[in-house]
Amino acid sequence: MPAGIPATDMSFAIKQLNQMVKDKSWTSFQLRRIENQAKTGMDIDPAEAHVVLGIIASLRGQTDKIHEHFRVALQFPKNMSLNYVNYSIALRWVGLITEAFSMADKGAVCFPDDKMLLREAIDTAFGSGHFLRANDLVNNQWTKLSPDASFQDRQQIEKSAEWLQSRDMSEKCVSSLVEIAFSIARERLNFHKSFNGIQIDVLADGTDQFLAYDILINETPEIISNLNEEFIDASLDSVITERGFVLSFESGKVKQNSANEFAA
Repeated sequence: MPAGIPATDMSFAIKQLNQMVKDKSWTSFQLRRIENQAKTGMDIDPAEAHVVLGIIASLRGQTDKIHEHFRVALQFPKNMSLNYVNYSIALRWVGLITEAFSMADKGAVCFPDDKMLLREAIDTAFGSGHFLRANDLVNNQWTKLSPDASFQDRQQIEKSAEWLQSRDMSEKCVSSLVEIAFSIARERLNFHKSFNGIQIDVLADGTDQFLAYDILINETPEIISNLNEEFIDASLDSVITERGFVLSFESGKVKQNSANEFAA
């Protein structure tokens, strides 16, 4: 640990973990060192210590440990809204996008005036296929909190919600298909290393429109093709096509976003 940094400084530990997340590179030794630092600070700041341990569990892909540590952290009043944010991000990092949305949305209901938590709720609602909920959060809660600052993806969210309302397709159906795809990705990929983001667009097809939901990954064309075939086999492809919802794995990445970083 760098000189001058107290062993109980959990915010510094989170900054270290964020750098590893940004670089998509960490070793078991690095995680173990920060883990020991968190355990050392457990008696002084148990809430923050459990947050750090929950983030470490996320980077290790230990879903049960993520839930274990964040549930304990949420029992303390300190930084509770921030802990909801980090809980959601930790779940996103292991590909549990639907669970991440549920946690962020729950937090946003409990803390409606927290802008960072609201942003996480909107992002995860949109990413998990809950387009109507994302649209509601943007056009009601966000506009109240930030009347002079439009939400960055507002136009895409509104177009996706309008598209869904124009189709004979429920939000639950869309989110279920998204969860099927992420389940395949979690099973077949080293998710942390491969996943590069989500891209959602409503596109024109002659006089009609379709919604393209792309899961961007860093893999070979063969692996991407296999993932798409597996998704087709696991879902009702004819229904997806007829209703204008096209989900696929694609090569590429989105611009680095601070929303992917844990909050210190």
